[in-house]
Amino acid sequence: MVDLVIVGGDNYNTLGCVRCFGLKNVQFRLILITKKKRTVVGISKYVNECYTLKTESEAIDYLKQKKTEWESSVVIPTSDKVVALLDEHSKELDSFYQYPHCGTTGRIEYLMDKAVQMDLATKEGLSVPTTVRYRRGSPIPDNLPFPCIIKQENSTDGQKKAMNVCWSEEDVCRAIQDNEKTEDFLIQQYVEKTHEILLLGCRMSDGKIWLPAVFKKTRWMMKGGDGSYGVISTDVNKYFRDIDQVRSLIETMDYYGPFSVEFGMEGDKAYFYEVNMRNDGTSHYFHKANVYMPYIYYLSCRNELEQNNLQVHRTEYPFIDEFGDLMNVPAIISLRKWLKELRTARAKKYYMKGDRWPFIKECPRALAWVLYKKIKGQN
Repeated sequence: MVDLVIVGGDNYNTLGCVRCFGLKNVQFRLILITKKKRTVVGISKYVNECYTLKTESEAIDYLKQKKTEWESSVVIPTSDKVVALLDEHSKELDSFYQYPHCGTTGRIEYLMDKAVQMDLATKEGLSVPTTVRYRRGSPIPDNLPFPCIIKQENSTDGQKKAMNVCWSEEDVCRAIQDNEKTEDFLIQQYVEKTHEILLLGCRMSDGKIWLPAVFKKTRWMMKGGDGSYGVISTDVNKYFRDIDQVRSLIETMDYYGPFSVEFGMEGDKAYFYEVNMRNDGTSHYFHKANVYMPYIYYLSCRNELEQNNLQVHRTEYPFIDEFGDLMNVPAIISLRKWLKELRTARAKKYYMKGDRWPFIKECPRALAWVLYKKIKGQN
């Protein structure tokens, strides 16, 4: 019997989730949110049952329509918008599905406000960069902490774009104009980071919190963009010290499900960025360490989780975004050295030896995007 539904866009997060369950021989239904006729995720060898819908709202309506037939299924959302809509419609879905939640309807969307998260993180003893709220159309505040970064206040608002680093009020105005679909912003102190840390975790249905591994990001595909090169490690204490504060933060949020917590590191000092209350897009980078986060959450929901499922390999290995990290050639790394790192990386964003077609499908679009950005002089 199929008792698992993956819901998300045609992107690497959903693809990683699909591969996670495929590698664990767990059958699933996939609701793919896309307007494309030919998809990347849909051609994975692990996809057997796929429903393509155009919007997240249609996906929620489809879950309602299928609630009796799919009763007791675990739902794995791979985007903030799907998580927020599941939360919004929880009264209609709770009796039929299990999915990430904070107990009370509306609480997840409330906690997606980064300013709210920062207030909670401060109370738990985590360091937070100086932050100013701004609403489109208002006067630019006088007390901006230059240099600063501009980002969406709510992760479901508008489009996800690379965060802009601003050195003047003119830069701030330009960044706000570029993010034309966003109304509410956070203008935040720019941390002169040496690297970033992503802490991968899950809170089980019994309340236990599992924090098995970290992703140390040392290169990014664009300034303020996703980490494109780094190290995956199960030696969490080697790279991050504030574990107890993170556990307390997740408990205070009352969140249950897979999550990640991001920090900017200025040497050994960690500055809290945000909590992502969903399966993180990087979760498949951790497979070589025997960390299959969506699968762990699924077992927890099914009351089938055993201690041996939580045993991870003591390991450390490099990851590379085989497309996005090309943005750093040759300004930060030579092509020759980059090709060597590409060959030696044990985890990649799209490529998987036993499931190559999604990578092949993504190649033309991704390489065209890199070429376009290079021609425009963006990095």
